[in-house]
Amino acid sequence: MTDREMLDAMKEMLVPVHMKLEGMAKEIAGVKLEVADVKLEMADVKLEVADIKHEMAGMKDEIAGMKHEMVDMKDEIANMKDEIADMKDEIADIKHEMAEMKHETFDMKHEMAGMKHEIAGMKHGMVSMDNRMTNMEYEMRRGFRRNNEEIETLVAVLQAKGLLPVI
Repeated sequence: MTDREMLDAMKEMLVPVHMKLEGMAKEIAGVKLEVADVKLEMADVKLEVADIKHEMAGMKDEIAGMKHEMVDMKDEIANMKDEIADMKDEIADIKHEMAEMKHETFDMKHEMAGMKHEIAGMKHGMVSMDNRMTNMEYEMRRGFRRNNEEIETLVAVLQAKGLLPVI
């Protein structure tokens, strides 16, 4: 296998990894919008992915520069295979974390729906209590007016009978 073929084969091996990383970055962006805490964690993941891409670009440059040094090239290829395996492990870890975040997000949405339901019930209760209080205020005023009218009538009757002096 020529150096060029080995380099092309390695590039082909890196394409799915690169595509997986891009896909995961899009999923991470969606999760960021849902949960503020996840936002910070995903920012760290993005930085790690950018560092990995940067390292991969540096490795490609090193491989191009080492075409004439076959022994060093074999060592570098072995190192890259280890790093790819590490990246795959990291990708698996990130996928696992994202699955956990999605589960947490679902739980939070469910909890929020319950809270919204409770709040709606509380609002309904408050409106009902407000109506009852307004009704009670009305009834109290009406009762006071009736009592005042009855007292005025009684005073007028007592004054008319001479039992109470006219003021």
